[in-house]
Amino acid sequence: MSLILIGGNRRKEALLYEQVGRNVVHCRLCPHECVIPDGRTGFCGVRENIDGTLYALTYGRVA
Repeated sequence: MSLILIGGNRRKEALLYEQVGRNVVHCRLCPHECVIPDGRTGFCGVRENIDGTLYALTYGRVA
């Protein structure tokens, strides 16, 4: 698990995903099972693929 800062926002590497191609990931968190290309988010908008690693954009945020 890695934690990075991008634009002042903390992002943690997500769980439940796998790489399926060059910088493309398959998110397995929910039934949507998004295939997410580099620089994009999944259907939920809370997970982003950055250089082939899926990050949780909501890590450390309080609802």
